[in-house]
Amino acid sequence: LITDLVRIDPDLVVESVDVRAGELRIAVLGVEDDQRSWPVYSRIAAAIDETAMTCVVCGAETDAPDDPVPPLCGEHR
Repeated sequence: LITDLVRIDPDLVVESVDVRAGELRIAVLGVEDDQRSWPVYSRIAAAIDETAMTCVVCGAETDAPDDPVPPLCGEHR
């Protein structure tokens, strides 16, 4: 993800990428121009969507949960 973001905008500073309360959080600095920010925030949104669809126990792909519980695969439900 960080490599993708820096490739999109070499002036971008990725402050942090972490998981809090089961949710991927990304903090970036240096995105002010709308033309340059759209691809950056689009890639961040895609990464968040991807993490929402993997089992928090084993990382296997799964459906996005309908309720506020973390996503789990069939084996770990």
